[in-house]
Amino acid sequence: MKIQIALALALASAPFANAVLINVNFNGGGDSPAEATLSGPAGGLGTTWNSSAAVDTGALNNSAGVLTGVSIDTNYSDIKLGQETAGTLPIFRSYVDVFARPNSNTVTINGLDSEGVYDIWILSYRDITTVSTTERNVGVWETTNTTTSSATQSVDSQSGSPDGSAFQEGYNYVLFNNVVATVGGVISFTAKGNGEGSPQDGNSRRLHINGLQIQQVPEPSTTALLGLGGLALVFRRRK
Repeated sequence: MKIQIALALALASAPFANAVLINVNFNGGGDSPAEATLSGPAGGLGTTWNSSAAVDTGALNNSAGVLTGVSIDTNYSDIKLGQETAGTLPIFRSYVDVFARPNSNTVTINGLDSEGVYDIWILSYRDITTVSTTERNVGVWETTNTTTSSATQSVDSQSGSPDGSAFQEGYNYVLFNNVVATVGGVISFTAKGNGEGSPQDGNSRRLHINGLQIQQVPEPSTTALLGLGGLALVFRRRK
């Protein structure tokens, strides 16, 4: 009985908030779908989204609506609306752009836990009604932070007809697993649009960003504690 009580108290204090997303939608104004309609590859439908009308966000809420100390800064310059095609997911209807082509831009997430580990989804797509070889979204996202996945992730909307009706990794989003924040709680990414002589094509491309989803990865001790809690429940039922 004492063991069960101790486990229950420990579980009550475990950081379940680690599983909560921080959802960001760069919104160009005039296209403001309700939060209940927004979703990303990590989910988030019907939860709180931060719809930012500026390239630098300020403090963000998590998906439960709780204010955090996390913010995003970028040297992208413009937030724009796409041309909505039939069936396009709302998250893809606005994006952050820069006029220069090919572009190389930074996206910096601040206010994370010191040396915390995170999974980060970057939505990167431009919704257009016709195939335009000069406006397609092609390039790479890179991070210098330690990660178990590749530090360079490609996105290529040139490879098929425009389709923002479903999330397709490598086509309209990339995923960085287990990225480690700096001691100062920072994770930085660089977006590089493909330029002349690139491996994928000979034309220059921009690389857009529609939004991000950030989720902290629970520490191993937390995962073990959750496992012990499950064993305690099984033990109690058997008694």
